[in-house]
Amino acid sequence: MRGNKRKSCHGMTLVEICITMALLTLLAAGIYGTTIMIRKIIVHNAMRLQACSLAVQRLEELTSMSINEMTANTPFPELVNNVRSGKISAGNQERQIYRTVEVVGMDGPGTVRSNLVGSAYLEVHVHAAFASPVDGNMVTSTVSTLIR
Repeated sequence: MRGNKRKSCHGMTLVEICITMALLTLLAAGIYGTTIMIRKIIVHNAMRLQACSLAVQRLEELTSMSINEMTANTPFPELVNNVRSGKISAGNQERQIYRTVEVVGMDGPGTVRSNLVGSAYLEVHVHAAFASPVDGNMVTSTVSTLIR
């Protein structure tokens, strides 16, 4: 009976160590992927905020003009379908942002004029677009106002 007793071994076997290392590797890969996605979302939100800020800035430039100033130089090439691009800092990279201005002459609710001259009021829309770092799709932020 004395020969059948086994020594009690304390510690981990090589298989247990390999399984533990594989699980830790999977956990680290998951944390790394999540960190990268969170960083992209943070940069996306910073870009959206800067795009809105640039759109509001351009809209304020336009609203400082009177309706007569806006319609005096029709077709007003610096307003209608004007794309201004600029670089914004997001994360450690410079990214492109595009501002487009759209001006619509209106005579009344739902009545669009073909030109701006003689309009009762103008509808001004400023669009700011950028490529999202999350999925690469273009994201557009729009601000609008009426000028009488």
